[in-house]
Amino acid sequence: MGIGLLLFFLIGLGAHPYGVPSEARYIEIPHQMVQTGDWVTPRLNGVKYFEKPPLFYWIQAAQIELFGTGEFSGRLWTAIFMAALCLVTGVAAYRKYGRAEGILSALVLATCVLGFVSSRIVLLDVPVSFFLCAALFAFMFAIEAPPGRKRDVFLLLMYVCAALATLTKGLIGILIPGMIIGLWILLTGRWKLLREVRLIPGLLLFLVITVPWHILAGEATPEFYRFYFIHEHFERFLTKVHGRYEPPWFFVVILLAGLLPWTAFFFQSISTRLKIAWQNRSQDGNDLYLLLWFLLPLLFFSLSDSKLISYILPIFPVAVIFIARYLCHAWRNQETTGYRVGAYLISATFLVFAVAFPVTLVIGGKAAEIVAPVTTELGYFSLVMAAEAVIILVLLWRHVNSQKTITTMVVFTAIFISSLSYIAPKAATRSSLDSAKPFAELLLPMLKPGDEVVVYAHYYQDLPVYLDRNVTVVNAFGEMTFGRDIEPRTHQWMIDGETFEKRWKKSDHKIYVLLRRKEFHENRFPNARVVLDIGGPNLLVTNQKDGK
Repeated sequence: MGIGLLLFFLIGLGAHPYGVPSEARYIEIPHQMVQTGDWVTPRLNGVKYFEKPPLFYWIQAAQIELFGTGEFSGRLWTAIFMAALCLVTGVAAYRKYGRAEGILSALVLATCVLGFVSSRIVLLDVPVSFFLCAALFAFMFAIEAPPGRKRDVFLLLMYVCAALATLTKGLIGILIPGMIIGLWILLTGRWKLLREVRLIPGLLLFLVITVPWHILAGEATPEFYRFYFIHEHFERFLTKVHGRYEPPWFFVVILLAGLLPWTAFFFQSISTRLKIAWQNRSQDGNDLYLLLWFLLPLLFFSLSDSKLISYILPIFPVAVIFIARYLCHAWRNQETTGYRVGAYLISATFLVFAVAFPVTLVIGGKAAEIVAPVTTELGYFSLVMAAEAVIILVLLWRHVNSQKTITTMVVFTAIFISSLSYIAPKAATRSSLDSAKPFAELLLPMLKPGDEVVVYAHYYQDLPVYLDRNVTVVNAFGEMTFGRDIEPRTHQWMIDGETFEKRWKKSDHKIYVLLRRKEFHENRFPNARVVLDIGGPNLLVTNQKDGK
């Protein structure tokens, strides 16, 4: 099953360039670790970058040492971690509730929109979700095991996974498991667990794993502690300093959209858990534990002033376990009204996606321009989605048993998600919305010693990856501001507009500038020559004619 999940996520993994703005940094930083030999201080474009701890960078750097830098290998570990997250979710559901629940939990997580798409983009939220969930599942099985070696192994695993989550994405690695487990103990009154969970040796193990890098980073960069702990944790959560503010209901929308098409069964499944969670708290308490696991991180991230879609991935394993248990009840018993409503809604979801493409073409506008390059693919996609919707409706109309209907929905959902995941990046790539790859491919054979590559007013994170070199950044410091401020030597290639204007006019070397089309027209670039214009929002220009 694990190999099957991994293969499912690996299909087409390297088919598209690093077009997601946040994606390429997780390739560039490990690449610079390999180049410099400095595995303590992460660097982005040669600038110290302490927004996140280094564990995932180390994993990526190790695979770069082994396999080199590439789109497939760069995304490989994200797919592996997502397959592992599906697998650990399935194993936990299997151990706790049964084989069918385990298989279905893994399949639902693998085929929901957020689960599948997250596996195909290089994101820290995938590995940190795996470590967090592994820690929380380990605690769940530790308290069920009798005192002895088996319980101690689960507890050891919990502390190790929490430490690895902390080394992946910071203090949430200990905060989220701590608040879930702590509130669960408080509500169930199981205070004696505090004496049984090996708290002191566990915390010592946690510190042994997490503290060394923090000390080494602080010794290498004295400003690290204030920036990393205060700015990147407390100010990120309490203020809008990162410019990622969304309203409090943002993650509720992301949850419902991310569970598609299984959202159709979400409300029925969670309402069932809500009814019995409090009633059963004094017995095994599992429903309350999973419910707290679902609700507390959702509330925590909703209260934050910094939000990104993938932040709530750690609660998805619980959501899919709820859905799987609900579907397995329908599988084994008489169909309920709620189950049939959910099945009709999944059919309606496929139908909506089937008609969305032709409707977009009729309406026109920006959306039509984006999908135009993949008209053929979307045409086939619409036909397949319409056929799937009709087949499910026929099964429901003929009252085919729920086992066959659920199996059909799982297969169709895998087709739906795989198709959508393939088409969306392809449309974005052909429209040249984000990726710098076509410009880098042109530049690589042209660059000569002494040539300078510049990004103007916008940092294209994938350009240094494809060029295998740092670039000059003009007025686009963003998250590199801290590193630039503490290292004056970086001012040679992290420059302001006035410095660039002087360099452009007086330089005796060739300068290539990648910039937005609007920036080119709104600023002065004397004697500029357009090197590449592929019709998208970006242009590549130079300050010298060919042969000079």
